[in-house]
Amino acid sequence: MLVLLAGLLGQSSAAASGPLALKPVTLSDRHFGVAEAFRTQQTDLAYNAGVRWERLTMSWPQLDPGYWNGEWYLPFTYLDSQILHDIDLVGMLINTPSKYASDPSKGSQAVPAGLYLPYNDPDNSWGQFVRKAAQYYKGRIYHWVIWNEPDITPSDPNAAYYTWSGSVEDYYQLLKVAYLSIKDVDPTLTVGTAGFTYWTDKRAGRRQFFDRMLDVMAADPTAASHNQYMDFVTLHLYNDPHSLYDVPILYHQLMSAHGIDKPIWVNETNVIPYDDPVNANTSLASPEAMRATLSEQSSFIIQAYALGLAAGLQRIEVYKMKDGDNDVVNGQALVADLPGFRLRPAYVSYQLITQYFSNAKSASYFKNGDIEEVVFDRGQQRVTAIWSNSPLPVTATVLSSGGTAQLLDKYGQPMPLSAAPGGYALPLDPATNFTNPDTPGKPMIGGNPLLLIENGVTAPIGSSLG
Repeated sequence: MLVLLAGLLGQSSAAASGPLALKPVTLSDRHFGVAEAFRTQQTDLAYNAGVRWERLTMSWPQLDPGYWNGEWYLPFTYLDSQILHDIDLVGMLINTPSKYASDPSKGSQAVPAGLYLPYNDPDNSWGQFVRKAAQYYKGRIYHWVIWNEPDITPSDPNAAYYTWSGSVEDYYQLLKVAYLSIKDVDPTLTVGTAGFTYWTDKRAGRRQFFDRMLDVMAADPTAASHNQYMDFVTLHLYNDPHSLYDVPILYHQLMSAHGIDKPIWVNETNVIPYDDPVNANTSLASPEAMRATLSEQSSFIIQAYALGLAAGLQRIEVYKMKDGDNDVVNGQALVADLPGFRLRPAYVSYQLITQYFSNAKSASYFKNGDIEEVVFDRGQQRVTAIWSNSPLPVTATVLSSGGTAQLLDKYGQPMPLSAAPGGYALPLDPATNFTNPDTPGKPMIGGNPLLLIENGVTAPIGSSLG
């Protein structure tokens, strides 16, 4: 239980040189992923962070022809090294080669030729490709994501990430053909939707692409007998950690209105740190457009995962593991590129949550005014992630759950734990990030979170947040 006391307290801070990596995490669970973790395969960085799944982007034009020999940019030796360390692999299939496009002028965003033929028809180019991919990677890749961000249009502000020229109906057919083709190879493989961005439609004033797709699904008489052609739904949620709580709840409501429910995965989340050295003297070196400091990025990682797990997300993945490798470098990856594989502070915070948020029986969200907490029930251990959205420092009094307790900062460093009537007095730093134009005057990211670790607990889960 929280009792709020106004106070003028000094801010806690990590060392100016950056926080040190924690001990390797060995007992994390499948909730915790990082995109393309294999890119640090020449080190133990991904394994030590507690990464347990990763998405691998597989572009159709690159895979066809000639790359079905285990020597593509993802040699089997890379994949097997990940599997050996208990990292579950998720393949994302995307992009249409011009020779298989229904309209080659649309480029890689084109609808594949023959898409509306039976899924196993030799002239259904997409169906043939998906089947080949599932067969080739069988025994290594057990989950498939179909395309990426089809809700972005050429007229949207983020049109640089436009990938799909087809209609909502065309995307549903793309998903349907992929589902049937993959299940033919192995019914135990799982198939998920493309990652929907949510905010693209929200800001454009459009009904959610996913909701419109659900209408198409509901009109398909074959959908109900085929699991609605999807095992899970995928979201991409950036910048505001509260979106990992609010948006999945909305998506479950959209599904419920159509009489279904599916697990939800977030396979991209993060925030760009404008003060990272790689952004110096670039357009990103400014606290605008929902960017953050490196310190605030660490807070985002903890708050986003805490809220997402409280919302019931089945899996959450940070985008991404490492800078470079022919992708945009904007400082958001957990690890900077060579030389040295510099760890960003968010890497250490990721280690902290994989250690303390994993293997929980439940994650419960509570809010009182500016104070938010997520309480993880780990049996005899209770972990409370707590932070403030106030622009001023405050002290939160948390009632004891019984047993012993320690307090950690967002980099896993011990902090003094002060007693208060019935519990502990926790000094909470103010929120400093107010860069979200959608919520003027309100913080996008809360202040530095703390973790209260209690062992030998006896009190039931709950918070009256008085």
